[in-house]
Amino acid sequence: MKLKHALAQKDPADRSERDVVADLKKFLIAKGWRPLRTQSGKFVNPAGAMFNVGEDGMADFCMIHYLPGLNKPVGGSLILWIEVKKPNYRPSCRCEPQHAKVCRMHRQMKWRCEEEKRGAVVVQVDNVAWFDTW
Repeated sequence: MKLKHALAQKDPADRSERDVVADLKKFLIAKGWRPLRTQSGKFVNPAGAMFNVGEDGMADFCMIHYLPGLNKPVGGSLILWIEVKKPNYRPSCRCEPQHAKVCRMHRQMKWRCEEEKRGAVVVQVDNVAWFDTW
């Protein structure tokens, strides 16, 4: 079934990543997927201690589609990792050779490669119509 671009009201060039996320969630929820927004970074707890959340470079969403059983859940699911970008996003490296810090683009690429080696499906999406070709 092809999308009829009913979700997108703005000119694609004017759409933000937030617009893509809204369309993506609406589309995949209608298809039976459960979106889980992921976060990564360093945070401070109320006691003042630093702690890490998530994994460096991880995708924006973990989408889960539970497999139905005949009379009860079977406990299986399909998982799709999605990195959302604004339309016409052009990645650029901001690594500085003299520093050990790696830019976001390379952290995301590293995370994606590691997950794909484990057998994961990880995609980068800048519009919902992308699913018509997948």
